[in-house]
Amino acid sequence: MGTGNANSSRKSATLGSITGVMGLFGLALILISFLLLATELRRQMRRDAIGELQSQAFLLSDHAGRLIEVVDVALRSATAAVGQRELASLEGDKALFEQLKALTSALPYVEDIWLNDAAGLLRFTTFAMPAPYSNAADRDAFKALASGGDALFIGERILGRVTGQPTFLLARRLSRPDGGFAGMVSATAELSYFGDYWKQIPLPYDARVTLRRAPSLDVLDRYPAIAEYVGAQPPSVMQAAISASPEAGVMGEYQGADGTLRFGAYRRVGDKPVYVSVTVSEAALHAAWRDRVTIYGVYAATAWLAFGALSILGFRQAGREAKGKQALEQAQTDLAAVNVSLERTIAERTRELRESEGQLRLILESATDSAIISTDLTGVIRTWNVGAEAVLGWTAAEATGRHFRIIFTPEDRAASVPDRELGQALADGRASDDRWMVRRDGERFFATGALLPMRGGEGGAPSGFLKILRDRTREFEVEEAKRSLNETLEQLVQARTRELESANAQLVAEAASRQRAEEQLRQSQKMEALGRLTGGVAHDFNNLLTVVTGNLDMLGRCLAPGEDARAKRLLGQAVEGADRAAALTQRLLAFSRQQPLAPEPVDVNRLVAGMSDLLERTLGENIAIETVLAGGLWRTHADPNQLENAVLNLAVNARDAMPDGGKLTIETVNSHLDESYMAGREEIAPGQYVMIAVCDTGAGMAADVVAKAFEPFYTTKAIGKGTGLGLSQVYGFAKQSNGHTAIYSEPGQGTTVKIYLPRYRAVGERASLPEPQNAAEVALGAGETILVVEDEMLVRNFSVAALEDAGYRVLAAEDGPSGLALFDAHPEIDLLFTDVILTGPMNGRMVAKEALGRRPDLKVLFTTGYTRNAIVHHGRLDEGVQLLTKPFTATSLAAKVAAVLKGRG
Repeated sequence: MGTGNANSSRKSATLGSITGVMGLFGLALILISFLLLATELRRQMRRDAIGELQSQAFLLSDHAGRLIEVVDVALRSATAAVGQRELASLEGDKALFEQLKALTSALPYVEDIWLNDAAGLLRFTTFAMPAPYSNAADRDAFKALASGGDALFIGERILGRVTGQPTFLLARRLSRPDGGFAGMVSATAELSYFGDYWKQIPLPYDARVTLRRAPSLDVLDRYPAIAEYVGAQPPSVMQAAISASPEAGVMGEYQGADGTLRFGAYRRVGDKPVYVSVTVSEAALHAAWRDRVTIYGVYAATAWLAFGALSILGFRQAGREAKGKQALEQAQTDLAAVNVSLERTIAERTRELRESEGQLRLILESATDSAIISTDLTGVIRTWNVGAEAVLGWTAAEATGRHFRIIFTPEDRAASVPDRELGQALADGRASDDRWMVRRDGERFFATGALLPMRGGEGGAPSGFLKILRDRTREFEVEEAKRSLNETLEQLVQARTRELESANAQLVAEAASRQRAEEQLRQSQKMEALGRLTGGVAHDFNNLLTVVTGNLDMLGRCLAPGEDARAKRLLGQAVEGADRAAALTQRLLAFSRQQPLAPEPVDVNRLVAGMSDLLERTLGENIAIETVLAGGLWRTHADPNQLENAVLNLAVNARDAMPDGGKLTIETVNSHLDESYMAGREEIAPGQYVMIAVCDTGAGMAADVVAKAFEPFYTTKAIGKGTGLGLSQVYGFAKQSNGHTAIYSEPGQGTTVKIYLPRYRAVGERASLPEPQNAAEVALGAGETILVVEDEMLVRNFSVAALEDAGYRVLAAEDGPSGLALFDAHPEIDLLFTDVILTGPMNGRMVAKEALGRRPDLKVLFTTGYTRNAIVHHGRLDEGVQLLTKPFTATSLAAKVAAVLKGRG
């Protein structure tokens, strides 16, 4: 018992030692393999990086070639347009200017075309007309073309003498009829064309792209751009590489302009003297290699631990397997006896087959140009004729007993083609086989043939396969060459067709985009011009109305009760006419976005709901009114009175469109105008808006009517039925409130007008509604002194008389300097009442600023009928500014002055 335990202990110790030695050996093997793998990985990563850089250089050179081709088209077209004319005669040729300007606009990435005469003087350019002074006689492009060069010349990177922008010239020679030098036609290319494209493609990390001009290899452009790179000497390795391989190649390691070691690839741009190079730093490659080696190191450590664990398990398993060795030896003895019996059976069967095989061999040996091979059901070769030796190279002795996959290419063997062919032959009764095969010496040839099942088993069961093939390499290569040529031609035709289609589509899209932009610009300019015209007219008309309405008001107060009734009636009619004229001017100012607004937080739902009685009285009983008010509606920041007027104007227009009655719907909703809705609407920013829609079931409008609907004085109503300013006022109010308007209408389907006003986000302010305007008594003063500064004499005289009637002491001046002189002479002045727009060197705001600088406690009241000035910013009152809009009455003037003096505004 003790002896057994000792033997067991010695065996365990031996196994432990062996396990330790094998563990150390495995560790050493893993470390050596890891070092070899790391070294080979560095080489492979460098090879992969160079391959990727070569691919990028190919793509970038193709891209640069397209720009050069586009510019060359522009140069040839300009040469044809000039013809044999003297360049000096081109100055002031407007038709040629428009023709070439249209050419540069139609061709992408061409900035301008320049024409210099034989002396280098600039005679014509699409940059400006007339051409500014410039002389290109010292440019390398001019010198090269003047000396006889006829090909497209690509100049050095320059700073344009006229444009002041970095660029490079592409130029062609202009020749006289006798062949003499007539000058140079050149074009400047947009450098952003390269940078924008280079940013978009997936370049390797730390990659740098450089566009160089041959043979000097000076830099035309670079990405990423660094100033010190332009003008730097080209790498000597690149010069040497281009000398050895002018079209494309690889640059070895060199020191870049920033001091880093780099390597890369280059490629020539077509047949032009331009090269594109792409480089990366050795540091970037090393960093990538270090990261991958670290990952592999983790894998190696894991593998060593796994190896040790498996070694221990293996030795334990060996002990168990020893116990079954004796049983295995007995089974082998029994198997040997069975094999002896089987061999005797096979020998008998073999003798029976030899006679039939001899006859078959005579047939097979006569087919010397065809390989005939028989295999068993697994594909192992059993017979190999003389033709197979001639075609494939193996002798019968060498091939017999081997699997027939030896004649297949490595790719087909890896894809299990031989096995699939056996299965197809069994399933279909035949497997056609036209493919590349290999001979004994490794040479490939194209073979045609088939694999057939041989049914020699019981009941016609398959007993093997017959493989027949012939060498058809020559015929295949001829057919392949024809097919390849046809495919190449088709690809070239398709590629060119795609290029033409793409270019045509781009030109069509650019033309459509340009047309839309021009239409929008024309419409915007027209509306702006109309706005300025109507604003100016309204301003002057307001001055006149101020005199008219003010004096009518004073005249009415002079008539005692019970006096001439006819005079009072006539006076009332005059006042009504003046009020209507004042309303007309306000509409003109609303359209021109020059009416003063007093915006404040507005609850639109409350405003619309509060208008219900007014709308019912205005529209009549035959118009059904429905309001759809959104829950949780945002507030907006607008002038509530003007918003109410806008809604009322839209409702009146809707009523006029439904003479036989109909339905009017007013709807509010929170709306988000996104980027897609904003496309083509540059006057409004995307964001959150409160939308008020007024919809009717009237006659609707055609598209051409909708396009003009917002223009002032445009109306489809009968004469005397409307002024044509209702929608113009809505349009101006929305624009002035930083909002937007839109019309949706179809003939017979009604009209919807939508007003979009920006969402108001201020915290702590209550929404307001327009307050009712009640007639007020004339506010009387207490002898305060008022300084009136007004350049319009009639308005000035009316203002003085109205304020004196109200109990104030009044001083008057016609311009800013005289007003300040009165202000300095009368320190008792309590309030300055000044027009915003004054003749002379000072406007109203400047007068107020000077006065407040001397008397900070001074009260100031402005008046204006034209608000494109410093007082109203974009139609909104400045914080703390008091404004009385023309025309005004004596009552409103006295009330406003009293309120300002009392600090209520």
